Amino acid sequence: MKRFILLFLGIYSCVLSKVNAQQEPQFTQYMYNMFVINPAYAGSNNALTAVGFYRSQWNNVPGAPRTISFTMDKPLTNEKIGVGFSAYSDQIGPSKELFASLSASYSIQTSENSELAFGLRAGIHNLEVNFNQANYDPEDLIENFSKFAPTIGFGAFWYSYNWYVGASVPNILKTNYLDAVLNSKASKEQHYYLTAGYIFQINDNIKFKPATLIKAVAGAPLSFDISANFMFNDKMTIGTAYRLDESIAFLSSFQITDQLNLGYAFDYNINSISEISEYSHEFMLKYEFNFYRTRSYSPRFF
Repeated sequence: MKRFILLFLGIYSCVLSKVNAQQEPQFTQYMYNMFVINPAYAGSNNALTAVGFYRSQWNNVPGAPRTISFTMDKPLTNEKIGVGFSAYSDQIGPSKELFASLSASYSIQTSENSELAFGLRAGIHNLEVNFNQANYDPEDLIENFSKFAPTIGFGAFWYSYNWYVGASVPNILKTNYLDAVLNSKASKEQHYYLTAGYIFQINDNIKFKPATLIKAVAGAPLSFDISANFMFNDKMTIGTAYRLDESIAFLSSFQITDQLNLGYAFDYNINSISEISEYSHEFMLKYEFNFYRTRSYSPRFF
């Protein structure tokens, strides 16, 4: 049993942070809902917007990460203020993380077509570990683990109709876990994000958007994502993405109706994980309620 616990701690504190440069859930299609990582994004779409993600990572690996997330955000009557709710469940082997938070943003007009928003996020995080999933001697009594911790985050988001730049720290509080078990030092570290994107109007029917995301976390190499997407007739989007030393991906999305968008990403691993699992799947469902929108940026590319 002791070996199992040590193995879990190694996966949680080393593999997730050093191989992937993150312990927070990662999404290949982050550019379609940056509210996941940046509270300043709340209300920027100028509509009540609900987004759901499901990510199945490292397929064919027992206990590999499975993530479900849901967010909802909207501007208030005073369009300078946005509010939102976000939650996710992230299961890795015997561990399960639950997170829920509320966010608020305030926007400042920086030009006729651009705004600068600042956002704050507060919530709660829970880590559970079910050691009963391991094969061990029944006489080796080890209690399951569960710990709640508060989260506080902030961000900035500067954007116009065809570009954006963002910076955020979703949680500034460092939380130590499992200290009572084997005197472990496993912890949840602060994550720092930088995002940017630009939309080029190629012609009346085609738009091109390169985007990038940089992630940094203490004790891990810098993570760098870059993507290139094309939108055709404001309905269909296809593109590719590359995550430094980790994966390449194919992205697609379809604007089924004016409000409903469905997206899919296929990640092909190119790092050492590819020896045991070659791919990951990610699904995205986004719905924009049209009873509130006062300005139209639709269909939004970010």
